[in-house]
Amino acid sequence: MLKNNKALGRCNISAEVLKALSCSNEFAEVIAYFFNCVVRKGMPADFNTLAITSLHKKGSVSDPNNFRGLSVMHVFSKLYATCLNILLTREADER
Repeated sequence: MLKNNKALGRCNISAEVLKALSCSNEFAEVIAYFFNCVVRKGMPADFNTLAITSLHKKGSVSDPNNFRGLSVMHVFSKLYATCLNILLTREADER
């Protein structure tokens, strides 16, 4: 559920790379181990840090109203949130 062609997060790993690696059993084991560590020890501080910038939409660059904010999350944070959402939705649907 990660979207392609999005900006790289702080780790400089794209969603496309994660999707390509997802076919590997070894990668799945590493991700499962990592997510289990997150559950036991908490979210790494880097996961809670966003890269925030402004993106010019149109019009004069001297007018602040012609910009919109853009925040980029850590790709593993997005993956964790996506997996957690799937699990929680599945659990809620079963009840």
